[in-house]
Amino acid sequence: MSSEELKAAVARAEKAEKELETMKKQNEQFEQYYGLSREELVSKLKQIRELVQNDMQKMQDQEAEIKRQKEMMQHIRTQLQEVKKELLVSGARLTPQQFRDALKNYLQDIRAQIVAEQQQTKK
Repeated sequence: MSSEELKAAVARAEKAEKELETMKKQNEQFEQYYGLSREELVSKLKQIRELVQNDMQKMQDQEAEIKRQKEMMQHIRTQLQEVKKELLVSGARLTPQQFRDALKNYLQDIRAQIVAEQQQTKK
């Protein structure tokens, strides 16, 4: 190795040492400013990202459940309207007490179906 190469190698080593010292100072300043090392901060950010993703999934699941319940309510409304029409037609032939009894029985059947569907979705 010539003295020129030796001088160049020493200069590169000194430059690398200065860069390392600068990076150490920057890391210290970073820790003082944020109270965490870069690795700790990255870890915290990953945890936050995972929590946000979990929350987003929960919100999507809740939206799907709300949509399902709205559809069920619409279905129930439609059925009730059909029953109302049917009862109006057949009600003309029934006494008021028979009409009330028929309506009560039908609504109890619908309620039983709703409860059964809700229990199935909870499983």
